[in-house]
Amino acid sequence: MPEHDLFEIMGDKEHTGEVTEDWFICIPGIVAINEDPEHQDRIKCVIPYIDEDAIHDKWIDSLVRFTGPEGYGDSHRPALGTEVVLLGRGGMPHNLFYAARFNEDFLVPERLRSNGVRGFRHDDDYLALMDGDYTLEAGGKVTITAEGEVKLSGSKIVLQSDTKVEIDAPQGLWVNGVQMMVP
Repeated sequence: MPEHDLFEIMGDKEHTGEVTEDWFICIPGIVAINEDPEHQDRIKCVIPYIDEDAIHDKWIDSLVRFTGPEGYGDSHRPALGTEVVLLGRGGMPHNLFYAARFNEDFLVPERLRSNGVRGFRHDDDYLALMDGDYTLEAGGKVTITAEGEVKLSGSKIVLQSDTKVEIDAPQGLWVNGVQMMVP
């Protein structure tokens, strides 16, 4: 098999003199519909390069980080009005995929902009479902903060510390509905 450089694979006529018709297109789109009736996280978009006022009538498939057996995978549908990059497989305009992207109107969340910070911020509920164990390991401190109730529920809850356990409860400590006397 002959070796090809990237320009040859992409069909870059300027560098190779050839055009490959079955490569891909990559253009921006704006999310107009994100409620997929078949629950595949597909979207419909306005494609400004084609028509700023029309919604492309075909469903556009998501590029995701993980899929597994049936009923497993991730779901991160982009919000209405956000920008996505549309990729066309084989140069076919009705065989599109999307990847969400940040732009000048939708920036990386402020608390995630430092090079030393990675994470996610959602404006709605976030649910992690595991059929097996879930382990959180940190080389430093782990902080859980909520404006509302924090609830731990399990058949057995174990608190373990190599030094001490501190409980700060200004309104008292209750166990099984009984207030404990704290010195």
